[in-house]
Amino acid sequence: MIEGLLASVEGDELKRMCESCHEYHSQKHLAYEKEAVKLGEIEREFDEQASRIGKASNAPQSVSIRAKAEEHHRNAQFFRFMADHVEVGEIYQLTVAELGKLGIGQGY
Repeated sequence: MIEGLLASVEGDELKRMCESCHEYHSQKHLAYEKEAVKLGEIEREFDEQASRIGKASNAPQSVSIRAKAEEHHRNAQFFRFMADHVEVGEIYQLTVAELGKLGIGQGY
């Protein structure tokens, strides 16, 4: 008897799902890093302008963007590890939380 809400997922499908999540998070990581660099340049320019007129500029937004980039980087590493260690010939019983981590059922 199975207790709880579980989904049976074949290993090869789970591997593809993990690889897809790895790719998604890798692309997001690179996009956020690129955005943080551009924003950092703008912030430095604003800081210089503010100091010339005796003002202080606001806290940098690039810090929060870099935090998002790091979060996506960690997720990409997690999914790469998982994809590399899934047993293709096995059946996995995934919980709702595990499916959510894979992007399934978010916002239901």
